[in-house]
Amino acid sequence: MPLCRPQPQTSQTERKKTDKTQAPHTLSSAQSRKKESAYRSGQRAEDAVARLYASQGYTILQRNFRSRHGEIDLIAAKKNKLHFIEVKARSDDRYVSPQEAVSAWKRRRIRLTAWYYLFRHPHLPYNYFLFDIAEVYLRRGKINLLQNAFSTESASWTE
Repeated sequence: MPLCRPQPQTSQTERKKTDKTQAPHTLSSAQSRKKESAYRSGQRAEDAVARLYASQGYTILQRNFRSRHGEIDLIAAKKNKLHFIEVKARSDDRYVSPQEAVSAWKRRRIRLTAWYYLFRHPHLPYNYFLFDIAEVYLRRGKINLLQNAFSTESASWTE
């Protein structure tokens, strides 16, 4: 029979302190509603961008493609080009524009996810692929498409 180290005796007040500090963090109902609202706004923005691309003759191949590297909101194709689209929705652009919100780190994660998508789908007949950013201004109801917004290669790990 293996020997066990005896557990130290703790007082009632020490147990109450540790129980409070080890309680899992939960969102308040207001935080939960705000997060759910932001998720719905993002979904509506993605739907609007998908409709816009489809109206311009693109075929939407996939939505919300995920890998361990990240997520690509939309993947669309037209002729011999494959577009990996990041959708950024903002109620206004007082603080940072949607394009500026796609940082170098985020662009890198999108590139890695795109490479993974291409690896998983070697049969696709597309010769070129582009990275687009769709800026959606929710209050104005306006969508800006920035096609080929960033390059497929980068000079450093941070860009």
